[in-house]
Amino acid sequence: MPIFKYEVLNPVINNKKPFYDFKRKLLFFPVKGVSYRYYVEVARNNNKTGNREYFILLSHNKFDENCRICHIDIYGRCQIRIQGELKEYIIRESSYRGNINIEYVESTEDYDVFIVE
Repeated sequence: MPIFKYEVLNPVINNKKPFYDFKRKLLFFPVKGVSYRYYVEVARNNNKTGNREYFILLSHNKFDENCRICHIDIYGRCQIRIQGELKEYIIRESSYRGNINIEYVESTEDYDVFIVE
């Protein structure tokens, strides 16, 4: 039964969903059998809502000079070491909710786009 009158202080993390590992300082999220090699953290302002949106671009090839190497673990989860603004956002959201949402958005010729919510 959900708890509506209270705020959960230490939410339980489901490791089958996207999560941030505070000890290893890595972001884990499932990528469904795709072996990516590179990633770039990006953001943009949404003109309709005025909110800042965060994305992770993943690819097999180094498509930009800002690409960093990512790893896929034996469970099919992408592991990346996030930094800066995106790291602050994920830590804040993880502390509040436990898991975060990372969903596939689209593919381009060079990379696949995932939104971080």
